[in-house]
This record gives sequence, C-alpha cells and structure tokens, in this order.
Amino acid sequence: MKFLSTTFLILFIAFLATPTLIGMVDDQVDTSYFYNLSEEEESHASFDEIHFSPTTSYFFINFSSNKLANLNVLVKHDLSFDNLAHQIFSPPPNFI
Repeated sequence: MKFLSTTFLILFIAFLATPTLIGMVDDQVDTSYFYNLSEEEESHASFDEIHFSPTTSYFFINFSSNKLANLNVLVKHDLSFDNLAHQIFSPPPNFI
C-alpha cells in the first residue's frame, strides 16, 4: 500500500511539474495545451432547441392514517439530563 501511494504521489507531482519543466528546457514550446485540458467545462455548447422528454414518477409510500394508527411503535422518552454544572468550574469574568 505504501508503494502504491508513493507511485501515485510521484505521478501526480510529475503531472503538475511537466509544463514547468518543458518550459525551462525549451522556451519555444507552447505549453498552453496542458492548461487547456483542465478547462473543458468552460466550453459551453449552444442549445438551439430544448427537447422535452416526458417523465413519470411514482410515489410508492402510502401514509394513510388508518395504517399508521395500527402500528405498535415503542417510543422511549429518556429525557433525564444529568446536571453537570457542579463539575464545570469556570470563574466569573473580570469586569472592568
């Protein structure tokens, strides 16, 4: 697992450093295509016509009141909160 993570780390660093290294070796090389690969989401296609595709949705859950009244649901209300104020010591602030 350590070998695999090291391999991916080296590949990631090489991917990030490639345009810089190529620019340092040869100043005439255009490295803008490296940056254009990541900006594909910015090329928006124009929509001439919007097509409507009818969809149907079904709601399979039935919340009828007579079925809910017949359910035996055990609910335990444990609302006993311990008073922790005696364990917390915080001196009052110094008012100026």
